[in-house]
Amino acid sequence: MEEAVPGCRYWGIVFIVLLLLLGCGRAKPRLDNIFDGFDGTIVVYDQQHDMYTRWNEQRAMERYSPCSTFKIPNALIALESGVIPNSDYVIAWDSNLYPRQEWWTDNPWATRARDHTLKSAIQYSVVWYFQELAKQIGRERYEEYLAKMNYGNRDISGELTEFWLESSLKISAHEQVEFLRKFYYNRFGFKPENIEQVKEAIILEENDLYRLSGKTGLGMYDDRTIGWLVGYVERGENVYYYAMNIESSDYDRVRSSRLNIVKDVLREMGVIPGEQLDE
Repeated sequence: MEEAVPGCRYWGIVFIVLLLLLGCGRAKPRLDNIFDGFDGTIVVYDQQHDMYTRWNEQRAMERYSPCSTFKIPNALIALESGVIPNSDYVIAWDSNLYPRQEWWTDNPWATRARDHTLKSAIQYSVVWYFQELAKQIGRERYEEYLAKMNYGNRDISGELTEFWLESSLKISAHEQVEFLRKFYYNRFGFKPENIEQVKEAIILEENDLYRLSGKTGLGMYDDRTIGWLVGYVERGENVYYYAMNIESSDYDRVRSSRLNIVKDVLREMGVIPGEQLDE
């Protein structure tokens, strides 16, 4: 039998390591292209392989206002506390309290000027609906449930109807993913039917290959806009959780790019099918 040469084994290992490094390096410029023109980050957690992928790790750990992504925990709190009985609960639009805004001209904004259920208020991101819920939930119950969820900095010192809107409550992309993991498997010990109702309300796309769920958020800071999209993808037996935020002075581009960016990243990672970007 021929004896193995130690030097050959050493260089073989080096060659494999180099291949792995080069393989990792190829993904980075592609994500550079995806995030081109934005300050941004994304965190993706692959449940089956217990593996995180983070783009711009420093930003992934920085806390920002959750804005309308808070509708996920907000809906859970409203249901679990008994403030509303189910996701079909209707609150009538009060045009005196919440007058139509000039910029409510196209969908989904125009849909705010009507009565809503919890489900439709999540789907169309109707702020006033959740402001009405906040008045009924109250600070004491918010403090109780946010502690149970360990949600972000749990700071609700801002206005009761606005603390999640560019105010005191803040959360990082990494913390969003951790919250979603607990939400998906109901680690909070909530009633299963309440978890399922919120899950149903945040489905964005569904086909034979995967189901994409998520919730957007949008906030204004001086001349800067921060956009969120957080959620998860169910494909086969696996679940991939994601949280992405981007920042730019171009409001319209932030608003329109969130879903495209998330889907481009998920395609690059092979989570959802589709053509990958050219190098």
